[in-house]
Amino acid sequence: MKACKERLASLLNTLEIENIVEYSSLNLIADFSTLIATYYNGFSMIIEPFPEENIHTPDPLLQLYCLDASIATKPIFEKFKNVILTSGTISPIDMYPKILNFEPKIKKAFDIRLPRNSISPMIVTKGTDQI
Repeated sequence: MKACKERLASLLNTLEIENIVEYSSLNLIADFSTLIATYYNGFSMIIEPFPEENIHTPDPLLQLYCLDASIATKPIFEKFKNVILTSGTISPIDMYPKILNFEPKIKKAFDIRLPRNSISPMIVTKGTDQI
């Protein structure tokens, strides 16, 4: 399965298919199959058989979700010698090295006190009963 995309491309090339656009749906499935086979750990495949808008019309949706942030950050930590993570919301600071699977050289947290109360916006919408 990991070579599905390359094998399909090789097959289309061997058969000397000129109009590859006709096979774009098949190419998309092969690409997705390669992703599923390549990224097994830390990923989840979710299948929704019906769209939310119309549950009576079958229109399945297949999605691949990355559930492990360390997979996404690993290439960054491998490529660069120094990486600086900054944020106003990285708290507690000791949790992120565990989640992202890296060993920090320096950790520094600053206590920040705002001179006034912060505004906390809240979004309120109407429900189906218009309340």
